[in-house]
Amino acid sequence: MITDPNGKWRVICPPKTGATTLHHLLSQPPIHGVVSTGANGREDFHASEPLYGGVVYVSVRNPLERAVSLWRHRRHELGDGEPVDDDSYPFRAFVSELPELTPFYNRTMLDYFRNIRVSREVIRMENFEADVRRLFPGVGEIPRLNASVRAKLSRDPYRDPGVERAVRGWFAEDFRWGYI
Repeated sequence: MITDPNGKWRVICPPKTGATTLHHLLSQPPIHGVVSTGANGREDFHASEPLYGGVVYVSVRNPLERAVSLWRHRRHELGDGEPVDDDSYPFRAFVSELPELTPFYNRTMLDYFRNIRVSREVIRMENFEADVRRLFPGVGEIPRLNASVRAKLSRDPYRDPGVERAVRGWFAEDFRWGYI
């Protein structure tokens, strides 16, 4: 979580919703946001501890695209920093493992702010730059986000109907943000 030093706002960023970019943008001048510290004493911009005061913004992403991005992240983890290839760890295998994986992979976006009153204004990955500029005027240069996930999502095996149904089932509540 990233917090305004004056307590006017907070941003909760579930994994794979632009969290790293938001961390860099909002913790530097002219914004000077403060990143939460996790239980291990390290910065944790995915944290969502109880909040008091200020507007709470959240970052969201199409759940299907987020699942593909989580899978890609997992492939790097399994390969010790180098991604394992699609054949040795297909998207279907990742989706079938979701219930057993760590919360980083299997928590829904809503899990990060379920009991927190959030603003109706959200930061959508699909409209990232415009949303960030609207909510945080004066923010610096915004890096270009990786567009490869959307391109890959439109090709097999990512559009396998059975896998897509499984992702829609697991992350069902995240489709409430207007995603279809």
